[in-house]
Amino acid sequence: MLPPLHAFICLLFFVSSSISSHSSASSVHSSEDELSQMLSSLWHMDSEHRKLFHNEFRISSADDGDRLVAVLPRPSVLSRPIVTAFGQLCNVLQSVNPNQSNNNSLRQKIDSFLAEMDKSPIFKKASEFYSAHRLSNSKSFNQKFRSLWFFPSSAIPFGSLMCRFSAFSGNWLSFISEQKRMNVKRLVVERESEDMALVEFGGSDAGGANAAATRSNAQPQRRHFALGDSVEFELSALTLCALLRRERHQQKKRCTFTMDEENGQTELSIEVQTSREAGDEHTRHILRAFAFVPLKRDGPSSAPISVDDFSSAIPEKRDGGRRSGRVGTVAAKRWQSMGTNKTMGRSKSMPSLRGPTNIQQLVDQMWEKDTERVDESVVRVDWQQHIPSRRVIDVSDSPFLAVSDESFLQRPIFAALVDIYNEQLFHPPVCQGEAPMNEQRRAKFDTLWALITRSEIYRMAYDYLDRLGKVDGLDFDAFTRQLFDRWFGAYTRCGTCKNGKCSRHGGPLGSSGWEHVFSGEWRGEIVDGHHSWVRFYLQEKAGDIEYHGYYVKPRHGQFIGTIQYKWKQYLKRIGGFMIGTSPAFDFSMLTVCILTEPGDRKCKFQLKETPMFVSSFLEDCVIDGSFRHNFCIATAYPGIGNSNES
Repeated sequence: MLPPLHAFICLLFFVSSSISSHSSASSVHSSEDELSQMLSSLWHMDSEHRKLFHNEFRISSADDGDRLVAVLPRPSVLSRPIVTAFGQLCNVLQSVNPNQSNNNSLRQKIDSFLAEMDKSPIFKKASEFYSAHRLSNSKSFNQKFRSLWFFPSSAIPFGSLMCRFSAFSGNWLSFISEQKRMNVKRLVVERESEDMALVEFGGSDAGGANAAATRSNAQPQRRHFALGDSVEFELSALTLCALLRRERHQQKKRCTFTMDEENGQTELSIEVQTSREAGDEHTRHILRAFAFVPLKRDGPSSAPISVDDFSSAIPEKRDGGRRSGRVGTVAAKRWQSMGTNKTMGRSKSMPSLRGPTNIQQLVDQMWEKDTERVDESVVRVDWQQHIPSRRVIDVSDSPFLAVSDESFLQRPIFAALVDIYNEQLFHPPVCQGEAPMNEQRRAKFDTLWALITRSEIYRMAYDYLDRLGKVDGLDFDAFTRQLFDRWFGAYTRCGTCKNGKCSRHGGPLGSSGWEHVFSGEWRGEIVDGHHSWVRFYLQEKAGDIEYHGYYVKPRHGQFIGTIQYKWKQYLKRIGGFMIGTSPAFDFSMLTVCILTEPGDRKCKFQLKETPMFVSSFLEDCVIDGSFRHNFCIATAYPGIGNSNES
């Protein structure tokens, strides 16, 4: 999700498999490099799943202070058939006696889960790789997989290792289902790509089902786990390593693979232990899973830091979200040398010296990273007639925007924006006061806010502002909270006049920057704000917008326009917006300009050889009942050349 930094992560899993005694490491012929390349390939295949996870989940703080992974509404990750089968299998494994080998329900759930695994491209690729490197008389990958994870019947390892989260077992799915009982004390998101986490927890049942491994409740437990990887990736990677990695001592197997080209290697360490199953030859079954700490290798002598050594490297508490100047112990210094470390999504690094140094470079990079932008072939602009000078005249007969495929509205970030519009959370008349921004009202914006502020584009904007010293010394999470107040803080656009003098103060709190820019308002007989192309399209489609014509259009493409129209009976004489861009791009671009170059057409750059500007202004406002001078966003809008919008 974010630009990668060099990091080495090593994960240690202790495994024993149900492989016959004659199926030793000598029965396979893959080299260490080949296996590493395959695991790296599987990790890259899984990137879309991790991306989807980060669009639908966020890290939050519960009322009791626990740090949790929160599930946003309609999480498609959890509705995948393989995840459903995984959950149903775990439910049965935790409710039935594994000794009941004739339990039909259990067998059905195992078969259903394995059937879903068989459909997975990742599992199929792992199977093909194994087939190419096994002996001709060896069992297939599917058979080996089943025996590894679902035998011996007296102690099926899958349930204890995958379905319960403890210091030695479980994944992010089991963490989410059990986190509320775990007394999570700290949750650290690691790596710029946010695909690893360190959790510190303890409580009445903090050790999960593995009682032998559970420490005293007085001492918090810590472990790493991957964030957002798929079930099929995790199980396929572990199985390949257990079956193909050759070591001098067959019980201990360590696999490494590169998570991304610029981020070094991640060590996956799997230990296989043999035990005898009654009536069988020696078999191997999974014993436990455990993780070491990520570290940056300085040379061949570098060694993993143990979890116990890492206690001093866990990020310190902060004072109001501002950065602590203290680095910590040697372990912490080694960790922080890797770059950004996040606790609850907060940046722990000092401002990066890398990255764009001016607004033009930043906009160019954000434009390239706007993967949610809708293609011009999908959103078509019908400019029609040009409006001369600044006349109010309707010279066009057809709608301004036409969409050939509305499937983009089902993407999480667009769907969340549409949900806000459908909720009708704002009243267009500026003299009608808006509801206070209490917790219930704030929660209605949580989904969209999380999707925007966890986007790569927003992170680029924060890093740029951080380098320029425009974040008031706040870390990522504290700055994001403050930004919510600046965009949603209430102010009045409904002035009062007395003895010939007019003032805005004292009027109803009927406006906010967010409402003005992304929803739009009515003031007198005119439209104020209204700078969201999605909002415009939906209203024009519903018959509420009457397009008059355009003033200015870009030299190339159709990504922005300055136009005239009516919203119901209210006139927007000169207005406009970006077209096709994602909500994350619009929000991040406007925010950067507001905080670096506020004022009338002060923030200037080019897109597709078209000179552009952003005008923005601040306003006195009220936040949580307290008056803030010149703190909140009054308006922010893009324009072309010498257009003059409002």
